[in-house]
Amino acid sequence: MQQPWKEKKDPKEKWVTIIPCVGLIVGLAVAGFLVWHGISSVVNHKYCPVLTEDWSNGFDEKIWTREVECGGFGYVLTVT
Repeated sequence: MQQPWKEKKDPKEKWVTIIPCVGLIVGLAVAGFLVWHGISSVVNHKYCPVLTEDWSNGFDEKIWTREVECGGFGYVLTVT
């Protein structure tokens, strides 16, 4: 069985592989730039603490009160 298309390779055939590969590389580069630009433009705010509680001395009855619920969730601490 003869296969004449295998006898001589067309020099333009290589572009069928090169063009999609170049497009893939350019697309990955653009996507990488967009991710980098998005991450670098995120603003990092400095927040001040609203409540700082030291629990090393135990439960402070002057600040907190205990409240027991029977709904199965145990203790609820509330600020007085």
